[in-house]
Amino acid sequence: MRLLHALALVALLLAGGSLVWPWAVGYLTHERSPGRILDVIPEPLANGRVRLRIAYEFPVGAGVDGRRYLLGWGVADAYFRHLGHPDVAAVRAEGVIRDLMDTDRGQVRVRTVFYRAEDPAGTAVILDETAERPTRRIPIGLVLLGVAVVWSLSLWRRRS
Repeated sequence: MRLLHALALVALLLAGGSLVWPWAVGYLTHERSPGRILDVIPEPLANGRVRLRIAYEFPVGAGVDGRRYLLGWGVADAYFRHLGHPDVAAVRAEGVIRDLMDTDRGQVRVRTVFYRAEDPAGTAVILDETAERPTRRIPIGLVLLGVAVVWSLSLWRRRS
C-alpha cells in the first residue's frame, strides 16, 4: 500500500511540476517590470485572420530623470516561447484590440513585461492575452502540487 501511495504522490508531483515548471523558470530567469500597451496595429492576412502588432513601453533601471523607458513588441506564450505577432480571427480582432488597449475601462491596465537584464530591449515580452481559450495549466499544476504536499503530510502524520 505504501508503494502505491508513493507512486501516486510521485505522479502528482511530476504532473503538477511539468505544468508549472516553464512558468517558474520564466519568473526566475527574467526580470519583471510594469508595462503599458501603447498601440495595437492590426494587419489583415489572406486567410481571414488578423495579425496584431503590439507595442508597449516599460521602465528599466535609472536614467537621468530616475527611469529609462524602452519600447517592446515581443509576445510570448505561457511557456515563455516567443510567438512573434499573434494572429486572431478577423471577427474577434476588434474586441481583442479593445481589450488590449483598455478602451472600455477608461483606465490603463498594467501588464508585466519580462526581460533579461543583459538585453532588455531585445528580450522583452508580455504574455499572450489574445488566445481564444486561455490556458489553465498554471492553476491546475499548482493544485496538483498542493494536493501532493497535503497528501504526503497526512500520510506522514498517520505513520507517527
